[in-house]
Parts: sequence; C-alpha cells; structure tokens
Amino acid sequence: MPGSSHYRDQFEPFIKGEYHVVSLDRSDIEKDLESTTVLEP
Repeated sequence: MPGSSHYRDQFEPFIKGEYHVVSLDRSDIEKDLESTTVLEP
C-alpha cells in the first residue's frame, strides 16, 4: 500500500536476494501487528 511506512522498505533486501520470513500463524501475526484496516461495504 503506497501510504504505508513499509511500502518501500523491502525493495533493497529483495534486490540483494535477502530472505524475509513471513509469519502465517495468527498468534505470530498478531504479536507483530502495527495497525489494522477494516473494510466495510
């Protein structure tokens, strides 16, 4: 998301071929959560 503070912070590690761990376990995700977005119709 372009407005996110993390929008560009992954480009350099990606270009360098660095591995980024992505949590798929809900408890791990909630532990690292910075904010939430609620979409309503």
